Amino acid sequence: MNKQEIGNLIKQEREGQQMLQRDLADAAQVRRQSVLEIENGVFSYGIDRLLQLLDVLGLEINIVPQKNVFDFRKVKSITKIKKSKR
Repeated sequence: MNKQEIGNLIKQEREGQQMLQRDLADAAQVRRQSVLEIENGVFSYGIDRLLQLLDVLGLEINIVPQKNVFDFRKVKSITKIKKSKR
């Protein structure tokens, strides 16, 4: 998931709750410009500001393993096997 996808999810949820950007900003105690930037995926804030918005919207972040990610642990195992055969 990238910044744009996160921003789109926040925007969809905000609009689904019939909130304006100003409403979300006020409730999360951030600037409306911050909400705009996050929704547009052009933010470089720390996670604190993002968590404030998610909290107001009743959302949370779940960290899960990505699908189809190269597992470097397997490379280490293959290297050990090759070294042991020498």
